[in-house]
Amino acid sequence: MGNNIVMITINNDGYVTSLDRASKIAVYDADKHVVIEELNNLYKDGFWILEEVFDKYDPAIIITGEISEELAYDIEENGVKVYVVKPRRIDDLIRELFL
Repeated sequence: MGNNIVMITINNDGYVTSLDRASKIAVYDADKHVVIEELNNLYKDGFWILEEVFDKYDPAIIITGEISEELAYDIEENGVKVYVVKPRRIDDLIRELFL
């Protein structure tokens, strides 16, 4: 895997939401244009678990609806760029950004 991987924080209805409110994290392959996995939001169990997900997928970007400056800094320290977007359906976001 590599820099073509994007993580997107979503709720149960498929809308982009903040990391701390997300029920799932979608792992999207921007080269293949497919969500390869939807993970339960492991961040709720601690930031170190999120770091393990970063190690597994090596994402370039995490897209979220809202995030604290401190958490964004911690994520970017792991080599993952943080983008904050207005809430919208994940399908619409993917279509706007990647298709």
